[in-house]
Amino acid sequence: MHNVEEIELTSGVLVRCRPVSPLAVGPVYKAIPEPDFPMENVRSAAGGSEEHPALPESEAHDKYYRELRDYRNRIGEAIMDFKLNYGIVSWSYDGGESWTDMPPDDWEIPFALKHWGVEMPEDRYEKRVLYIKNELILSDEDDEEISNIIGSRPGKGPSTITPEEIQAQLDPIS
Repeated sequence: MHNVEEIELTSGVLVRCRPVSPLAVGPVYKAIPEPDFPMENVRSAAGGSEEHPALPESEAHDKYYRELRDYRNRIGEAIMDFKLNYGIVSWSYDGGESWTDMPPDDWEIPFALKHWGVEMPEDRYEKRVLYIKNELILSDEDDEEISNIIGSRPGKGPSTITPEEIQAQLDPIS
């Protein structure tokens, strides 16, 4: 596997991360469909019925924007979960002597999360990302460092543009 970086988190855990292509998240968008804009039947001047977009003051319009807000929240979280699952390759608690890519078999959700209704997922990859989010990434510094590698911060992911190419763009044309 190429482009894997090894970093040390604030807790001392070593983590191997790799960049995640923005194109790799396509299946996430397909799995969570965006809500359709509501249409309403409106009586035409000729006495028939025509379909038009819902008016801004209608309940259908308000419902659509609530659904759109929920969709954006769901898709944002799903993309982050995908990037964490795909971008974090493995971790080591013992300075790199042994590596794992799954939570310990006996790991349980902390009480504070259970209190807010978080339950242990059946899906092993959902369990993995829950573990990563709650047991590995323990500080803003950890989050920023991992996010910069996997490319989940706009404009801060890995770049294929060399410093020379950047300088060439900045130099005046002669």
